[in-house]
Amino acid sequence: MLAFAPRELARIGYVHQERELLNWMTVGQLVRYVAAYYPNWNKDVEQKYIADFEVEVNARVGSLSPGERPKVAILIAVGFEPELLILDEPASTLDPIARARFLDLLLELFGVPRSRGSDQSFPPEGGTPSGDNLDDDRVPMCVLRGSMRAGGRPRR
Repeated sequence: MLAFAPRELARIGYVHQERELLNWMTVGQLVRYVAAYYPNWNKDVEQKYIADFEVEVNARVGSLSPGERPKVAILIAVGFEPELLILDEPASTLDPIARARFLDLLLELFGVPRSRGSDQSFPPEGGTPSGDNLDDDRVPMCVLRGSMRAGGRPRR
C-alpha cells in the first residue's frame, strides 16, 4: 500500500466523483475550514472562483443542488494551487457554461492563455505543452480508461 506523509498530501488537490462534503456547514465556513490547513491558500483564486461560478457562500452545503456541489468541491481543491490536481469526473453535473468556465479556470491555473469563445483544445491534438506556456513545473495530465498522457489527450 502506498502511503503519503502530510507534507506530500498538502501538495495534492483532489475532487472525487461522490463530492462528499461537510453538509452542516455553510459554503463560506467550509472554505475557511479547508483554507486553515493550507498556509499557501490563495484568497485571490478563491474570490475569483466564487465570483466566476456564482458560488453562494451563505448557503448550507447540504442544501446545494447536484450542480452546485461540484463547484464547491472544485473550489476547495484548487484554492491552495496544488502541484498535483486529481479530478474524478468533476464537471459531470455542471451545465455547459459552467464546464467551459471550469476549463478556463484549469487553464488559468496552469498559466495557459485562453481566449473566451475559443474552441481550441490545449494543447493541440497530439501535442505536448512547452515550458513557454506553463507556470513552474506543472504539466496538465489526462487519464482516460487507464491511459495517462502529459499535456494532451490519452492514446486510445
